[in-house]
Amino acid sequence: MQYLLKVAEAGSFTQAARELFMTQPSLSKAIKELEKELNLSLLIRKKTGAILTVEGEEFLSYARQVIEPFELLKGRYQGEAPKRIFSVASQHYAFAVDAFVRLLKQENFDHYQATFKELRTFEVIEEVENLKCEVGVLYRSKYNGQVLNAQLKERQLTFVPLRVAKPHVFVFRNHPLVNQDQVTFEDLAPFPRLSYE
Repeated sequence: MQYLLKVAEAGSFTQAARELFMTQPSLSKAIKELEKELNLSLLIRKKTGAILTVEGEEFLSYARQVIEPFELLKGRYQGEAPKRIFSVASQHYAFAVDAFVRLLKQENFDHYQATFKELRTFEVIEEVENLKCEVGVLYRSKYNGQVLNAQLKERQLTFVPLRVAKPHVFVFRNHPLVNQDQVTFEDLAPFPRLSYE
């Protein structure tokens, strides 16, 4: 399968054989044996090179699903330095995603496998507790603080405040309250509202 993939990528037996460090006749024989074993015609051989048949394209699309994970597995255990893992678990916050993306752009993360997971509060805590994520991003308020602090203490996790945020009200640009610097609950009472917690 890998030989077929290389011929398809190179477009010729000669170039593929060079890249595989083998002779062209050996490569050609290996492909013919594969075609015989599968009872398929995988390549059209021309003077200018080789192209996949329709059957060959279909076969190769399935073969890639086997070859690519195998190559990753090989790379993991054959001399390539394994990538370090950096994972962040967060409740659903746009600012957390933005910060994660900015971090990846600023720092040299080429040698890292970086992951961002959006989860519910207790799942964020579990991911950090079970060492599946290095960092968890949570919202703590006067309403959930006592319970959240107890859960973190029980699991021997530390909460580090990143910022203190005041409540915000988002309104449409033509809303009657749009020009006010501050609003009270009384100002908001006549209007429908959605609460994000």
